Amino acid sequence: MLHGHQHNHREYNINNRKNGILRYDVGVDANGMSPVSAAEVIDFLFR
Repeated sequence: MLHGHQHNHREYNINNRKNGILRYDVGVDANGMSPVSAAEVIDFLFR
């Protein structure tokens, strides 16, 4: 599941992945104030 606008930090996505939760905050807050591509999300979740 992709979502945004929750004002999370990068650790939110990392912790979800560590816990086997396939949820990714695509908001810029959680991604170094930059947009992310679909390829980056797929790589992050399934590497």
